[in-house]
Amino acid sequence: MSRISEYSDTALLQTVRCSGVYHLADPGNASLLMISPLDGHWSKTVEYDPSLQEVSCAPISGNIDVPWWQELASCDSAVARSAARLKIGIIDLLYEAPQELQHVAFVDPDDWKSAIRKLNAGKQQHGQRVSTIVGARGPDAFRGLAWDAELLFVDASFVGPQGVSGVDSARVVDGVRALAITHGVHIINISCGFGQIDLPDLEDRIDEAADAGTLCICAGGNSGGDPVEIPANLSTTIGVGGIGFTGVAPSDSVMGELASDATKDGLLGKRYRRWPGRPFHDRRTSEGAGIDVSAPSMGVIVKSGGQISDLSGTSFASPIVAGILACELSKDDSYLHSSGRKRYDLARKKLVSITRSVGLDPIKVGRGVPFLR
Repeated sequence: MSRISEYSDTALLQTVRCSGVYHLADPGNASLLMISPLDGHWSKTVEYDPSLQEVSCAPISGNIDVPWWQELASCDSAVARSAARLKIGIIDLLYEAPQELQHVAFVDPDDWKSAIRKLNAGKQQHGQRVSTIVGARGPDAFRGLAWDAELLFVDASFVGPQGVSGVDSARVVDGVRALAITHGVHIINISCGFGQIDLPDLEDRIDEAADAGTLCICAGGNSGGDPVEIPANLSTTIGVGGIGFTGVAPSDSVMGELASDATKDGLLGKRYRRWPGRPFHDRRTSEGAGIDVSAPSMGVIVKSGGQISDLSGTSFASPIVAGILACELSKDDSYLHSSGRKRYDLARKKLVSITRSVGLDPIKVGRGVPFLR
């Protein structure tokens, strides 16, 4: 069973209250409480104090339909993005699709419908958010990066006595094979990790997928400074690390505080003209061997199911990379006409070609950040 997006020392409180003032809850054994509003306000981390009953969060300003991380991805491109010729697989926690994700094909639909009834999957938002970043389609102006790609989803929920409690590695193994071999997807996003344990079956299935032409893009992990988790640390996957940017979020938000710390410590990367600010490594994320590229892992603003969220974690950096790469591959006829290992190799080469160094330590962020061309 894996962790998904929470950080080890931080409890997560997701809440909706349109005034921007949020009641606190006891974080249990965690020392910090992250307030993660679902109504268009920035996330905020506070030290828990029983005498502190509520906290205010700043509203998210700017164009929420085209949030800053999408503008960043497109800063080198004047072409409307499209991934219409690609098939993308997502392996994650089951969810009940809102209107903007009605086009997603759920693999093994009979099992999915049964699980919906049994587990009330509408409460599981991780997979929904990952799918939204990759391929949401309206009905409003917000779209995922690869909004017109064909999307297939595999439920990998681990079901225990209390319901869903993480991701089941055996279901990920089966999902990789189903998506790559049976359905022939070009890219699979896996926004989960299983520590540094040995999972030979998973490694074999990912190698098999590579031989079939499928590239797996995986979240590197959220254990600050710790090694990259499997499957992101495998040589045949793309491991995604996390970064943030200055100049995006207010100073009292999660992203704003991390930006301030990076600025004080002199840990900022390069600045380019069309970027919102300067990049910095997300110190809460895993680093080292296995991180190939990085993408925003904080302040990832999405609209889905009538909610507006500010998301954190490499779980949400990974689908950004998957969406960007899908758009670039969809323009490449030589890639689309290839198959097997050659197709896989061309996808890796394409990712290298669209990745720009951002002036940060490669041990922490890999080659840099991919951009649409």
